[in-house]
Amino acid sequence: MNYLKINGTQKQYEGAYDQMITLIKSQFNGQGVPESHWSKLEEQKEEQVDGILNMLASVYRSYFEETDIQNLYTHYSSSPEAQQANQSTFLNSATGQKLIAVQQSLIQNISAASESWSRDLYIATLEELKTMGFTPKQQ
Repeated sequence: MNYLKINGTQKQYEGAYDQMITLIKSQFNGQGVPESHWSKLEEQKEEQVDGILNMLASVYRSYFEETDIQNLYTHYSSSPEAQQANQSTFLNSATGQKLIAVQQSLIQNISAASESWSRDLYIATLEELKTMGFTPKQQ
């Protein structure tokens, strides 16, 4: 989980969550959705982002042993200069070789988890607003 925080994944999904809320706000603009509801969604951001990070951690665990994850963390938590200086050594290590071997499959599974998370979150948020009696504008 720490690896996903230091490699930019957490910030990426925090941004995605913010963009989704902005999109939904635009779809319900002028509908009278109380500001308290938008505030509630903002308060749920950390929990929702933790949800996708947990999903992604499971994806990584399906490919890597704990020592591999620690090696990834150690490499990617070092300074950019150190990463570049050690890139060849890292890629030639057992963890680096495993990363290279599973990269395409890993990317596909990360993408599938991401799509599932964003779709489910979007639909649940729309349904909640509809249940409250609000109707999105037609795009």
